[in-house]
Amino acid sequence: MITVHSTQEESGAWTWVGDWTTRGMDDAFGPAIRTADDGTAKGELTVRGRQVALVAPRGPGLGIAEVRLDGVTMAIVDLYAPAADPRTIVWQSSLAEGDHTLAVVVTGDANAAASGTRIAIDAVLELR
Repeated sequence: MITVHSTQEESGAWTWVGDWTTRGMDDAFGPAIRTADDGTAKGELTVRGRQVALVAPRGPGLGIAEVRLDGVTMAIVDLYAPAADPRTIVWQSSLAEGDHTLAVVVTGDANAAASGTRIAIDAVLELR
C-alpha cells in the first residue's frame, strides 16, 4: 500500500541554517510557511520513500531556490508568479530506496519581474 507522508515546515524533523521566519498563512498546506531571504539560509530534511515533492507558495515577491538531494543540485526553482499561488508543488523527484537528504537553499537571486529574493517552504510530501 502507498501512503502519503507530509512534513510541515514547523516539524522538528527539519534542520534550519540561517535566518528563517515562520509566517502564518491561511492558504498554506499547514498553518504556516517558513521564509528566508538570506543567501546563506538552508533547510534540510531526511526523506525516504518512492517519490518526494516540495510544496511552496509562489508569488510576486518570491525569488529563486536551489533544491539539492544528497548534496547534488537537482533543480533551480523560480517561486515568482504574478499573483499569489499557494500550496504549489514546485519540485518533485523519484527516489531510490533508503534515506536521502533534501535541502532547500536560498540563492539570493530572483526573476527580473519579482520584487524580492525571499523563498518560502510550506511542506514536503513523500510517497512511501
